[in-house]
Amino acid sequence: MGSGDRVLALSSLSFDLSVYDIFGLLAAGGTVVIPQVSATPDPAHWIDLIAQAQVTIWNSAPALMQMLVDYATAHSNTLSSSLRLVLLSGDWIPLTLPDQIKALVASSPDLESLDQPATPTVIGLGGATEASIWSILYPIENIDPNWKSIPYG
Repeated sequence: MGSGDRVLALSSLSFDLSVYDIFGLLAAGGTVVIPQVSATPDPAHWIDLIAQAQVTIWNSAPALMQMLVDYATAHSNTLSSSLRLVLLSGDWIPLTLPDQIKALVASSPDLESLDQPATPTVIGLGGATEASIWSILYPIENIDPNWKSIPYG
């Protein structure tokens, strides 16, 4: 995390993940990218904003990322190769989601300018929010086909 990072601040200010979006990034000298306020989530706007603002960090509940992935897949969109870190917490993570995220970034047309393929790091986070936002993390790399869910912690 550093001054070159940008987070797309999707979480409501009443949700604990917003604390990291705002204070975590600002403390590191990064940028908080705030999407247009809407009554309903708009994954089309998120895809555009990630590319335009060169967002490097996604931090949300898995359901919001799944919404983005489903929209991108249905509309033949990709995710910008600027997205280097995906933080998922607050609920269980579907077994298929990490690979879907990586595939959408790997198929990005902006990768042509890079020497090697970009693959975002996907991390599952959790913990008792009464004490902190997160107290455990699990880097999601290889998914065992026998798993029933992504390990928690």
